[in-house]
Amino acid sequence: MYLFDTNVLIQSQNTFYSKNICPGFWNWLIREHRKGNLKSISQVREEFTPDDPDLAEWLTENKSLFDFEAPTAALIQAYQRLSRWANSRDCRDSAKAKFLNGTDYHLVAYSLAGKMSLITFEKPEPKSQTKIKIPDACDAVGVQYVNLFHVLRQSKAVFQLI
Repeated sequence: MYLFDTNVLIQSQNTFYSKNICPGFWNWLIREHRKGNLKSISQVREEFTPDDPDLAEWLTENKSLFDFEAPTAALIQAYQRLSRWANSRDCRDSAKAKFLNGTDYHLVAYSLAGKMSLITFEKPEPKSQTKIKIPDACDAVGVQYVNLFHVLRQSKAVFQLI
C-alpha cells in the first residue's frame, strides 16, 4: 500500500498528467485505490485550494481516496517517534514547528503506523536548516519513500492515446 503526498497530484495536474491531456493517469489513481494499493489522508485533501476547477471536481468526486485511518495505538507511537526525531534535529525552530504542524508530519506518521510506502516528488535535504523534508523524516523512522514514476512502473501502468 502506498500513501501519496499532495505534490503528486499538483505536479501531475500542472505538468505531465494534466486531466485534459492524460485522463488515463487519473483513472489509474482510482483503479489502484479500488485495488487497495493507493490512498492518502484527509490532511492531504484539506491542503488543496485548487484554482483548477477540473482538479477541484476530481477531488470532490474521489473523496474516498483520502479516508485512510491508521490503527490508533500504532499512530500515536508513530507520532511520538517522529516528534522526538524532529525535535532533535539540528535545524531552525521554525522548520521544526512547520513540520510538526503540517501535512508532511501526518503523512510520515500514517505511513509508519500502517507500514506503508510514501509517494512524493520531494528530494532529501538532510542538512537543510529551513525545512524538514519528507524523505529525511522517512529515512529517520524507517519509512520507504518512492517517486510516482517508480509506482507507475511497478504497477505496469500504460497510458495510451485513443
